Amino acid sequence: MKKLKKTEAKHERSESSLEKLFEKVTKDSDKYSFAQFKAGFAVEKEHKDVTKGDPLKTAKIVMAHLKEVPDYYTKLKKVEKK
Repeated sequence: MKKLKKTEAKHERSESSLEKLFEKVTKDSDKYSFAQFKAGFAVEKEHKDVTKGDPLKTAKIVMAHLKEVPDYYTKLKKVEKK
């Protein structure tokens, strides 16, 4: 078994914790894209003034956007590039 570097191990843990959050806040995880959730989490975690750094609150904000527009964060990225 390949031993992970310290930075790779940290990345694996964060990916795993995001997957757990995704499963917790979605009733139908097949309906939503984990890639969109992951991108959204990176964007929304900047709003610590609203969430107080709570990952569950951040995940709920992400899902509120994705429920309205399933590719919200792809569209946001395109708009920000203009």
